[in-house]
Amino acid sequence: MTLGNLLLITLVLAPGLRVQAAPARVQAAPVRVQPPPVRIGISADPRQLELVPGARAKLRIAAPETPVVAANVGEIETLRSLGKGVFEATYVPPRETYPQVAIITATAGRSYGWLTLPLAGTGEVSVKAGPSGDASLTIGSRRFGPQRAGPDGRALIHIVVPPGSRYALAGGKRMNLNTPDVSHVHVTVGGLINAADGSSTALVRAFAVMPDGKTRRKAPLQLTATVGELSAAREVDPGVFECQWNLPLGAADTAVVEARLGDESMSISRAALQADRVAAPQQSTPAAPRRLRIDVERPGVVAGEGALDFMLVLDDGAGNPVDDADPRVSTSVGTLLGLTRGMPGRWTGHVSIPERLEGDSKLVIVASSGDQVAKREVNLLGGPAADLTIRTADDGGGGRSPVTFAVATTDRFGNPTDDAAPKARAALGKLDAAVRRGVGLYHVVYHPPAAATASRDEVTIRAGSAERVTHVPLHYAAQSRLDIAPKGGIAKGSGAYGPAFGAQVSLWTQIADGNLGLVLDGTWFRFATDSTVSSASGPVAVSNTNSYLAFTAAPAWRFPLGSRAMLWASLGAGLVRVQNSSTIPPQKTIDDATWVGAGTAAVSLGARMWGGYPFLEVRASYVGDPKLTSLKDSFIPVLLQLGYRFDAL
Repeated sequence: MTLGNLLLITLVLAPGLRVQAAPARVQAAPVRVQPPPVRIGISADPRQLELVPGARAKLRIAAPETPVVAANVGEIETLRSLGKGVFEATYVPPRETYPQVAIITATAGRSYGWLTLPLAGTGEVSVKAGPSGDASLTIGSRRFGPQRAGPDGRALIHIVVPPGSRYALAGGKRMNLNTPDVSHVHVTVGGLINAADGSSTALVRAFAVMPDGKTRRKAPLQLTATVGELSAAREVDPGVFECQWNLPLGAADTAVVEARLGDESMSISRAALQADRVAAPQQSTPAAPRRLRIDVERPGVVAGEGALDFMLVLDDGAGNPVDDADPRVSTSVGTLLGLTRGMPGRWTGHVSIPERLEGDSKLVIVASSGDQVAKREVNLLGGPAADLTIRTADDGGGGRSPVTFAVATTDRFGNPTDDAAPKARAALGKLDAAVRRGVGLYHVVYHPPAAATASRDEVTIRAGSAERVTHVPLHYAAQSRLDIAPKGGIAKGSGAYGPAFGAQVSLWTQIADGNLGLVLDGTWFRFATDSTVSSASGPVAVSNTNSYLAFTAAPAWRFPLGSRAMLWASLGAGLVRVQNSSTIPPQKTIDDATWVGAGTAAVSLGARMWGGYPFLEVRASYVGDPKLTSLKDSFIPVLLQLGYRFDAL
């Protein structure tokens, strides 16, 4: 979430003071005794401004003489005297609507007064609504909303952000307001004293505040000057620092002092002192040609990531900085947040990057100063892939023909993105690698299997955190309506093994893509055992032969595995003809037979070959108690058989 505008540091140069070098004399100039400084009173009404059109604050100043009133951001207008050392002025805040702190100073000679004026930012944010359909958020102790959500489930809420606030609470979650770092220092130069030898001294004051506008004690202040020497700064009042600036004879025409806070990279302020030096008349020469350029550290910027910083550099063609200019800047996309003065001939610009690119692929920055124009282009990029859409790009309808999918990848704001190329997989067919056709646009070609085993194939395409599934219709002649399968193998039951033979007929319906049907199975198996029983005449050998002929009907299901393999499963019931033959020498053979109920469950696996499916089947059957003379109790035989399925229809 990004405010309509973000914070920009605006540096204000102190009004230029000029010093005239005194002509050389034999006698030393008398020393002027400086009166002690007097504290200047300054107040503002209101004590805090909301940055909306027409916002103003009245300043009331009590000073021994007409003061110089300045501010680090915004402007001071219509300073006028009300009589008896009382003055009034109007403070006009900057046009930008992001939160910041105005440091307002009033100086008269070596006397000073200052105040901080919090400037609360205003804007609108998009907030996701809760289950009630309303959305609200809280910044500090102030609640905004509730606001009814629109069709997209989000509500646009007007907010007021005091300086120093970085987060809001919405729906129990903390939201980053994306407010950038701002300047919390302001420097002024005054109290100029000229010495007889042509040198001069000036008084430098720096004012430091906290992010919320309160005075900052023991701030890590750093002062530097482009010419001359600065004495060690000392804190004379909470948040107020002073030092002496010694300017030598022949100082540069424009001397600049800079103040920084060591723990805040964006807290910078500069003030200039105009100092004329005596020099012999010189022939006027044409002004040196100027050059203007735009420096950007990054070749591209991602949508919605905040602000992009750039630097304007203006020099005279020989590389010497030019500072007497007021460059203008415009951008093709986003919101220009203004310029911050840096070292001579340097300005730092800030551009907020929108969440929606609306088809723009480049941010164009154009700067001008006089007849100099510079232009710089920065690539606009989508963020990480968060969503994708799939559609067929041709009339290929699947079956036996390849299908081309057009895949569009977008970030969380709906911008096309190339952050992650799509990757695709298919259950049956094959897929070519994605081919890029444009920003966030790709083609993926699907090739159906040579022998399909299903009426459609499932294709999954993934890009970044987004995943979509689509289906391709297939022509699968391999799916028969009727098949016949002879089989044979071995049977195991009650500790005995025996042969097993059978056949089955399968009839497949149109349900579940032709994979649900009915299986009629007939299987014969036999067990032969020899045992010894005790009798009055001694042990007697007994031979038993038990044969089973099972007829079952079962719902069946078949499932393709890849392009060739197939799995079958069935569960059903039927009848079993049980026949027992027992021989006890020297008596005759005793034969008994009966029908009993049966249950059956079978699983088989095969692969398409020679126009059909050779397969391996495991079948377990339940055989009820036949209650014969020589054979009692139910049991569960297990059959392992090999077979071949012929496609009859």
